[in-house]
Amino acid sequence: MLKPFLTPCPQGRRDRFASRGSLVTEAPAALVSAALAGLILLGCSAPASRQGSWDTALTIDEKVQLTQKLGGEGTPAAVSLLIEATKDPVEEARIEAIRGLGQTGRKEVLPTLDALSRSELRPVRQTVAIALGQVKDQESVRILGSMARDPEFAVRSQVIGSLAALKLREGAPILVECALKETSETLRDAAVGVLTDWKERSGVPIFEQALRSETDEIRGHAAAALGTVGDASCIPALVGALKDPNPVVRGASVLSIARIGDKGSLPVLRAQAEKETDALSRATMAWGIALLDGAPGGPDRQWAVSELEKILLDVSQADFARAQSAKALGDLQICGSKPSLTRAMNDRKGIVKKAVNNALAAIKC
Repeated sequence: MLKPFLTPCPQGRRDRFASRGSLVTEAPAALVSAALAGLILLGCSAPASRQGSWDTALTIDEKVQLTQKLGGEGTPAAVSLLIEATKDPVEEARIEAIRGLGQTGRKEVLPTLDALSRSELRPVRQTVAIALGQVKDQESVRILGSMARDPEFAVRSQVIGSLAALKLREGAPILVECALKETSETLRDAAVGVLTDWKERSGVPIFEQALRSETDEIRGHAAAALGTVGDASCIPALVGALKDPNPVVRGASVLSIARIGDKGSLPVLRAQAEKETDALSRATMAWGIALLDGAPGGPDRQWAVSELEKILLDVSQADFARAQSAKALGDLQICGSKPSLTRAMNDRKGIVKKAVNNALAAIKC
């Protein structure tokens, strides 16, 4: 029972109930009380809508409660009212109505959600993406695909979240595209994470093909993605990428080979790292080599840690290279590197200081 939709019972109506007391005096007292309570509720409850249509005169609290109730009901009549409510003059009511449409889980809400996905308002588009994640249908995937390049980070983030919630393989190509073309590293990682959770192998050939893209960013994203979704079969493609003209691609390839765990590639990776002239790429390669040679006293690991500390403390190196070195030392849990990290706290660049702080917090020794 939703209290805001109950109105005080008019005195005249109570008088009419009272005047009928003589008709029920012979019934048991409990039955009399129950009957009167039912009559009062029936006579006093105000309709949630006027003649089956959405009532824009309701207060905002009443509208929110009603949309939640209708979403839970999920009946065709409830869907019809919620669709009307998406045109309410109050934005909060429209947002809650969209949530309600998703809560119904019914496919007939999809045309409305499709139309709203092109709204000029970011909160509307974001809520549409949330709602689509509750309607398990291929059409939901199609609409989410059209929203994957939304200008707003929050909307694109929700698109990936809803694709993950739907768990429909039709969403894999959208996630692959996000992993390759998304401008946010956070969202690229999220898309790759979903593909990994799904054990989705269909993206691997696309990532391998993307290593030959004319765009540096796409090649770099593909190399990074293969370290998560790939396996030993991807090693030849990644080794080939060590000759890429872009240093970011070269570094990402080494790190991905390490994450796949191909220790047989260590000599090749060490040779590539030793002749690498770009500081960021060299730091990333050292990170990968240290991951592969996991033994604390391993010669390759010792060389890699020394290189990372050297880059970290050399202020003539690029900011991103120093930050990458700090991140690597934290990920590797190198206790012996804490003095170097502590010294690096004096670095003048905020990006480096932040990475150093995170690394010191990560090393538990």
